[in-house]
Amino acid sequence: MVDFPQWLLNPVALLNAVAGFQYVHGTYLAPNGDDPPTETPYGYSVDEVQQYVAAASAPGGCTTENYCQQVPGSDTIYITLPARYLPIYQPFIDLGDATGTSMLVVPIIDLISPATQTIIENRL
Repeated sequence: MVDFPQWLLNPVALLNAVAGFQYVHGTYLAPNGDDPPTETPYGYSVDEVQQYVAAASAPGGCTTENYCQQVPGSDTIYITLPARYLPIYQPFIDLGDATGTSMLVVPIIDLISPATQTIIENRL
């Protein structure tokens, strides 16, 4: 999830927020807009998005475990797809994809992401 840091003196959180604007916010779908039918957000496949929608649309399926919210009395369902990586690391993921070194880059990012997440969410 991408949101703006509450503590502005945390440079890692600020960099992650800026990266979020670049890499995550621009991938939101607008079902009633001009998005092509094959467009997917933030690296998700069409099948993965359809699975999230189907799970949320099932009776009683809109839960926080399904990354889903529904306003009481409304028929609108909001599905938030979790980011696969912290936005601050997305340039490295893209570089790994472009150079064929993802098998090296992804494990390193998976290793350091929990510590980075802790730094982002807390005051230094």
